Amino acid sequence: MLDLGEGHKGGLPESVALVIGCFGRPLKRQEVNFFGTSALLVSTAGTRLIYCNVHHTFKQLAHLAGLRPRSGSCRPRIHDLRHSFAVRSMLDAYAAGQDGQTQLTLLSTWMGHVHPASTYWDLSASPELMAVAGQRLDAYLADQSAGRP
Repeated sequence: MLDLGEGHKGGLPESVALVIGCFGRPLKRQEVNFFGTSALLVSTAGTRLIYCNVHHTFKQLAHLAGLRPRSGSCRPRIHDLRHSFAVRSMLDAYAAGQDGQTQLTLLSTWMGHVHPASTYWDLSASPELMAVAGQRLDAYLADQSAGRP
């Protein structure tokens, strides 16, 4: 087993472990990894992934996992993983008492956005985040009315 830090373990090949080791610090645009690209995920040839190949593989994996479309317009999409990752990251940060703005900045970097405002699209329409935002606003307004900063 490979220790991925913070108690996470995984039986990953050494090549994957080396890439995951870079997660502690995002690559700057001018930096390259050992494959010669700044891309985090690369093909077996060491080149950037091609979306149509990723999409095809995701469809196969979703099928093998038993994920089925609810309807013609509601089906598993790889982009939903991105949305789920963004929402879960923010919910975890709030639950841990971390600063949401700091987490949003990190999340923007992880997702490859230049500005945190671009990340808001991945966070929109999340009932869980809206509930947390409402609770935080209620607490803030209660503190303001009680004269606390």
